[in-house]
Amino acid sequence: MVTRSVASVRMNRWAILAGYGLLAACTQLLWLSFAPITTQAHRAMGVSEGAIGDLAAIFPLMYVILALPTGRWLDLRFEQALSLGAVLTAAGGLLRLVGPTSYGWALAGQVVIAAGQPLVLNSITKVAARYFPGYSGASLLILLGVACGGKATSNSPAVRGQPSRIARRTLRRMRELIRFIPPPTRSPSR
Repeated sequence: MVTRSVASVRMNRWAILAGYGLLAACTQLLWLSFAPITTQAHRAMGVSEGAIGDLAAIFPLMYVILALPTGRWLDLRFEQALSLGAVLTAAGGLLRLVGPTSYGWALAGQVVIAAGQPLVLNSITKVAARYFPGYSGASLLILLGVACGGKATSNSPAVRGQPSRIARRTLRRMRELIRFIPPPTRSPSR
């Protein structure tokens, strides 16, 4: 029974990696989404531009506070912790939708998303180790994906109307960097 579930996980590992990558990209996108529209958002919400900037500043503050406890929880109960990170990310996004022109709803949503971010981002190495055993480049590949996703969202392609150019550049950089990932190592027992 255990062998069957391990084989199933290994067969689905690329789907798991894609799902994790999408979740990580969502946390990054939700974190940085106010940056390119600061001027418009402060007018719509009736607050200062600095207050809109504070919506992004919540994330590093929450990360510093929550990184160690969430890392411990991820070590003890990985599936539950990562699932909660996904739920918090989605719930925070939905809170922001309740009142798109309300600073209070935006702040509440950002706090909830920021609470889930350490659960998601601190899972990088655990996802790599669990679903890609023996592949030393898996962590690097995941980190590369998160970094490229963060770079793409910080350039705000949707706002600037250049999604295809940014996507092509990101994929080109990923291909260049993938050459440096070491090949998988196999232990004699496998």
